[in-house]
Amino acid sequence: MGQIYIGYYKLGFVHNLVFGTAITFMVAIGGSLEALIPVLALFLAFFYVYNVVDAGRRAVHYNLAVESGQKVEMPEMNVELPSFGGSVAGGAALLGIGFILLMNTRFGISLDWIEEWWPLAPMGFGAYLLFKALQERNATPTPDVAVSGRDDASDSSLL
Repeated sequence: MGQIYIGYYKLGFVHNLVFGTAITFMVAIGGSLEALIPVLALFLAFFYVYNVVDAGRRAVHYNLAVESGQKVEMPEMNVELPSFGGSVAGGAALLGIGFILLMNTRFGISLDWIEEWWPLAPMGFGAYLLFKALQERNATPTPDVAVSGRDDASDSSLL
């Protein structure tokens, strides 16, 4: 909450969302995923201490700026919240998940198969990321540079 107090609203709300989500996961985890509880607990401890130190550091900087009476720029965080501008992969994933859940709730189709087939989701996402990276790499033009660093054929001083 310290970030919100000194004006970093987006950062404060994102940190609160992360903190609350981690606690929710710790409460909801069961079965074979119980081994993740200590990892999440360590993450929460670190995240809490980080927030206290970060908010304190920012408050000191803010107070120095106010006391000096000069216009001092506060550090930017470049915290951009994700926009809902459109994503083919995100839209397709939400449609797929919604369709599966609708089939379960409306038509009573069992979701037991998800327990065995869930690894396809991260594999598909990884394939998508790999495809996009290769596509971007092939689209980027590579400059042709001579090995010596200069092109002797076009050097007019040799004529």
